[in-house]
Amino acid sequence: MKIAMIGHKRIPSREGGIEIVVSELSKRMVNLGNDVVAYNRKSEHIAGKEHETATGLNTWEGVKLKWIPTPNSSKLNAIVYSFFATFDALFHKFDVIHFHAEGPASMVLLAKLFRKRCIVTIHGIDWQRSKWGGFATKFLKFGEKTAAKYADEVIVLSQNVKDYFLKTYNRETVFIPNGISPAQVISPEIIKEKYNIDKNEYILFLGRLVPEKGIHYLIEAYNKINTNKTLVIAGGSIIVAVIVVIVVKNRYKHNGKAGTYDLKKNSKTMLTDKKDIFLTKHVSVTRIQRDSDSSGGSSSSSSGGGGSSGGGSRSF
Repeated sequence: MKIAMIGHKRIPSREGGIEIVVSELSKRMVNLGNDVVAYNRKSEHIAGKEHETATGLNTWEGVKLKWIPTPNSSKLNAIVYSFFATFDALFHKFDVIHFHAEGPASMVLLAKLFRKRCIVTIHGIDWQRSKWGGFATKFLKFGEKTAAKYADEVIVLSQNVKDYFLKTYNRETVFIPNGISPAQVISPEIIKEKYNIDKNEYILFLGRLVPEKGIHYLIEAYNKINTNKTLVIAGGSIIVAVIVVIVVKNRYKHNGKAGTYDLKKNSKTMLTDKKDIFLTKHVSVTRIQRDSDSSGGSSSSSSGGGGSSGGGSRSF
């Protein structure tokens, strides 16, 4: 069977949950004897050029990679990419076009006009996310409606989304939760040496730092529990600025004043003289210590095995 994958940013990549799903699904389909083509976006890596690992590759793990030139603008990226990737796929003898996410799903109607069999995986109700507004929200909702009406099969990752599609569109979907590969245990020397964090002595959140992840609930809950463990929040997004400032104002005072910062003015900013919180433009790593903690410590990391974890990333 010949399969096209459309909707991810690029593979191999860990830019988000969709990229991990497409990577793992594609190479597994190849191992089962299928011919898989992944349409990659030829645009900047969201974490910076130093993280680009796929650039220039034509194949990976047996998966054929096709690059679609795409603008870096977040407003145009998905629309332009989805159209040109789908348009190209129409002229190849694919048995299935597998669209990932609601934005790319807007092209299902175009593919169906050419009698292509289409599968859509809904990775989340994207139009509800606070980072989108105006036209982007309407476009994503259009993609959702298009998937519900025209896709041959719709795959969802949670029972809640399955219920949502049935209630909203009277559309039956297939519930396939994401899997996870067994983790490789790594000794904690690195996190101890670099960030003064001990094994099993911290609570880790690892994922995108965006409102829908509910990190503010995590911080509120942490403030209320009795624990000596350090809370480590690791991920990437400018929204962490708001969250961290709230934490600083609620929990810290330095020389009688709460710590503040300007992310736009300073690409790297230390919020406290103990370096409890460290921010960069693309990656934000936060360490929050209890007022009773006497250890100074340096900026912390998402590396290693924590006491307990709450994550935002999906993976196989």
